[in-house]
Amino acid sequence: MTILLISIALGVLLVAFGYVLVTPNIKSETFVVNKDSTLDPNLQKALNFLGGDISSAIPTSLKQRKRRNQKLNLLFITSGNPWNVTLTEYFVIQVFLGISGFILGGIATAVLWKTLSPALLGLVLISLVVIGYNYPTIYYKSVSDDRIKAFKHELPGAIDYLRIALAGGSYGLPEAIKLTTRYLDEGVMKHEFTKITEALQSGKSLQVALEDFSKRAPNEGIQAFVNSLNNAAKISAPINEILKNRSDASRKELNAEIDKKIASLDVKVLMVFGPMAYSSILIVVLAPTASSLMNLLM
Repeated sequence: MTILLISIALGVLLVAFGYVLVTPNIKSETFVVNKDSTLDPNLQKALNFLGGDISSAIPTSLKQRKRRNQKLNLLFITSGNPWNVTLTEYFVIQVFLGISGFILGGIATAVLWKTLSPALLGLVLISLVVIGYNYPTIYYKSVSDDRIKAFKHELPGAIDYLRIALAGGSYGLPEAIKLTTRYLDEGVMKHEFTKITEALQSGKSLQVALEDFSKRAPNEGIQAFVNSLNNAAKISAPINEILKNRSDASRKELNAEIDKKIASLDVKVLMVFGPMAYSSILIVVLAPTASSLMNLLM
């Protein structure tokens, strides 16, 4: 009974903490993610299972409040909002998964009550609640990290395509970006170049479209790329030469990261295979001694 009350209290505290986390009183500039007309298919199935739009259960006054948490806003931007939800729906999903973890923990407690100690059952229950509540954040961070890595790998090739499109002199930078999109493989750079083209077609200036791109991809290489293009446009500098320098710099950064991973590979391999190798050596060395001792005893 005590464990149950503690778990309920923890669930209430998590909900309250999540509400405070999503709605702090920050007066700085904010970014509010808008929901498109379609959701992620897997998420839509979950919403249909729950009876449709779960955000409809949220009071209107709560929906109308601006979400101003900078870390969560940045996470939405860098991850590309893979579930395509608003911040209110994101918070509702967190609460729902926290409650689901509590229910699963309660079922496990009821089933294993006589098998495990109360302390271990309480730990399992609390862990499921915490994991369930924090799963959306963990997933979004994972997607964000993957996107940043993809930007590093795809940027040099995208710049090379831009240089080819601009080499003839018959295209400006906006037209070159649109043309380059056709030849890029499916990935984050093609997706972002498509967004830049759509922003230009909607009436935004090239500078604004590129700055929005740099916000969606907070990677040093992307930001340097955008700054180079904007500065070249301001002073009428030769863009092709700037792109060549930026492409070379991006490749150097990518190669340096690859070299760093290769250098750490020996340590990782040793950590994985070291214990097994040491155990095998000990068995080979000690086996004859153990066999001799057994023979003496017998």
